[in-house]
Amino acid sequence: MAVCSPALLARYPDFRVEDLAKMPLLRFSRRSWRDFFEAAGVAGDEPERGPVFDDAGLLLQATVAGQGAATARLQLARGYIERGELVLLSQVRIPASLDYYFTWREGHPREAAIQQFYRWVKSQLAS
Repeated sequence: MAVCSPALLARYPDFRVEDLAKMPLLRFSRRSWRDFFEAAGVAGDEPERGPVFDDAGLLLQATVAGQGAATARLQLARGYIERGELVLLSQVRIPASLDYYFTWREGHPREAAIQQFYRWVKSQLAS
């Protein structure tokens, strides 16, 4: 999903998702803006200029600071959105581009605790 700070959005009266490419776009090294533009059905391509972040937390901090719009995962941006520090720029969502794996050695002495933690992580990601 695409987000930005309320202050940045205020600089674009009557904003529509088609206007997104006119905003400063912050880039994340593991996610392309092109995917968002395609999902939104609007013209746009990966920006060639501007900062590229390798850390999603730093990307969100720069977005909150009004440096530009960013694509972010809902799980990471939810708190910022709920506190009003970020606003959604559209309802368009793109599938996550990262995979996570949870592994442990079979018969591990703490396997019950590991499985309990695994179930908790899955429940958190599902909400």
